[in-house]
Amino acid sequence: MTQFILIPTIAEESRHNMLLTAYSMPAGPLSEQDRSALDKQRSLITFPLQELGLSATGFRAIDSVRRLLAEQSRDVDWLNNQRLYCSGKCEGTSAELGLALALLLRDRVSELDIIASAALGGVGNNITIEAVAKIPEKLQFVLEQKQSGKLGDRQVGR
Repeated sequence: MTQFILIPTIAEESRHNMLLTAYSMPAGPLSEQDRSALDKQRSLITFPLQELGLSATGFRAIDSVRRLLAEQSRDVDWLNNQRLYCSGKCEGTSAELGLALALLLRDRVSELDIIASAALGGVGNNITIEAVAKIPEKLQFVLEQKQSGKLGDRQVGR
């Protein structure tokens, strides 16, 4: 089962605010399109993000996951068989944490909604979670989504 990560995005007009869905899945056989992309991109992991303009954001998430796992002396080879997906475009760095969590929690079964909006930073293997713009607005939007029943009825400890 796939763990979906929700990423709140705030637009100039509140009616365009969204909860994007990020996730990762094991790659299937390479299509001709994927094969041609091998020469154009450093990694096929972010290939599905390319048309959304999120490849660079995906690369930063992958790099952070690789550094985190290397620091813990854990296997990183499985990353090359993953593909990152997102349901829409996100400006800035807000999606970095969500994409990294989508990789790290790729096969976790959970009844909890995980909502993430942060940039990833740090030097070397020291990964830090950095603030992004409009956090109060994002929290308010998530609360409104929950109150209107759009986040489901999941509760901690259930």
